[in-house]
Amino acid sequence: MALDRSELVPFYQPIVNMRTGQVVAFEALARWDHPKKGILTPLVFEDIFEDGELSALLGQQMFNKIADDMEIWKANGIPFHKVGLNVVNGDLKQEEFAHSLLTGLAQRGLSPSNLVIEVTENCLFGRDKAAFLVHLETLREAGCSIALDDFGTGYSSITQLKELPVSSVKIDKSFVENILDNEDDKSIIRALLGMSHSMNFKLVLEGMETVDQVNFLKDMGFVLAQGYYFSKPVSAAQVPALVLRQNAMYTLGDKAG
Repeated sequence: MALDRSELVPFYQPIVNMRTGQVVAFEALARWDHPKKGILTPLVFEDIFEDGELSALLGQQMFNKIADDMEIWKANGIPFHKVGLNVVNGDLKQEEFAHSLLTGLAQRGLSPSNLVIEVTENCLFGRDKAAFLVHLETLREAGCSIALDDFGTGYSSITQLKELPVSSVKIDKSFVENILDNEDDKSIIRALLGMSHSMNFKLVLEGMETVDQVNFLKDMGFVLAQGYYFSKPVSAAQVPALVLRQNAMYTLGDKAG
């Protein structure tokens, strides 16, 4: 019923360049705009992702709303750069998945480079893996970016890095939350940083919540991050002000320096 009433909406969390403070991208996250309970997180409706048909319908609605939002931001000169769309098995099982995304972008005057496809390792197990990779390769060749999300929570992470056409890897927040005290986490993400240079992909740190985490990881050599320290997910209407505020802070800080 919520899908029929179009109550599932995207909220946007910025990905920030820690060296400059500028917003370089957003991740779109599904929220349920409940008529009585307000904005609800996926914890309330996570069962939808176990149903291929319903999850595909959600994915289609999310993409259409994200693309509409990007079209508005582009028309108003908002430098949103890229937006990440989370995809699941139900999405990737649609025969016309890649084609429908590229068509939807073109109809709105958007470039494929404006869209990031965020996929988890768990999508890439089983008999459908080859077909899924065809979709991802088609989108990558058209100009979309491919991000491996929640890296480190799956079963064969290093193997996926070799097989996937990834542009970026998002390190799961579980490696960040104890980074100041856990030597194993420090060693793991330091190794990932070295791999990213040699294999030519970008790293994004998820779950950044404190200034100490930001300073430590920035000093280690990381650049891109997202988390509550920078901003909680916001509605589409709040994105322009968020981008302009962040960029104004950078400009003022740069001039002051």
